[in-house]
Amino acid sequence: MDDRVAFLCADPGIPPDGHKGASVHLRAMATALHRVGVALDVVVARAGSLAGFRPHRAQFVAPERARGLAGELRQIAHAEAMLAALQDCGPHRAVYERLSLFGLAGLLHARALGVPFVVEANAPLWREAARFRHLGLQHAARGVCRDVMQGADKVLAVSHALADELVREGVRADRVEVLGNGADLARFADAPKLTRPASLQGRPTMVFLGSLKPWHGIGFLLDAFAALRRRWPTCGLWIVGDGPERERVRRAVADADGAIVHTESVPHERVPSVLQAADVAVAPYTADAPSY
Repeated sequence: MDDRVAFLCADPGIPPDGHKGASVHLRAMATALHRVGVALDVVVARAGSLAGFRPHRAQFVAPERARGLAGELRQIAHAEAMLAALQDCGPHRAVYERLSLFGLAGLLHARALGVPFVVEANAPLWREAARFRHLGLQHAARGVCRDVMQGADKVLAVSHALADELVREGVRADRVEVLGNGADLARFADAPKLTRPASLQGRPTMVFLGSLKPWHGIGFLLDAFAALRRRWPTCGLWIVGDGPERERVRRAVADADGAIVHTESVPHERVPSVLQAADVAVAPYTADAPSY
């Protein structure tokens, strides 16, 4: 049997060359596996440059895009194309999959080969999508995720809170292991300091860097900064990233007379330099933010 491992992400919302956390994490995991001598066949469902996965073999099998219920049905049907791609580049000695709402191909491929199947779970996706986005097939999405995790030899959860929730969903506790997200500390220690935007130079400045998602507390951050500025008028806020809350950020910038600066997402390699330029880095999760 080939000594390669199948590495799968069937989530069409995760571009292989993107700057958001999910994209970066996907590439970083592939890099880490290469460092320990594991050769991968990477199969992803979103088109984009695959250069970040070299020297592994990588391909994308993109589904037809559609909104709403039609898009969800196409994701379910797309499992057949993903499975065919895995079979074409196999056989494999194991399958590693990032959990996605309607991704069945990894489980089917592992079962057909009789090889270990490992699932990386980053969130209760069915609940997250229903709360923060549109999800028509909520019960189907939850059922597919549960089937995939219950069929896995090992489920890697990013937090203890998520691990507990997966067990409540019926995943065997002895198959769930907590593997928290890591960071390459050497990059942060050696990174040169980036020059701040002109209006923030000379100001004590805090930085938020990440996706502008509702659960990242962007509204809370802007309210808190407004309150801080009433007591400390010279302070500044630098927001780096993009996402659904960008319009709220844009309005805050327009009203802040240079005290708030928003810049678009930066490549992962520049993140340490941005953080080095800050006096304070903030992660403004609110009390009702998901615990996982």
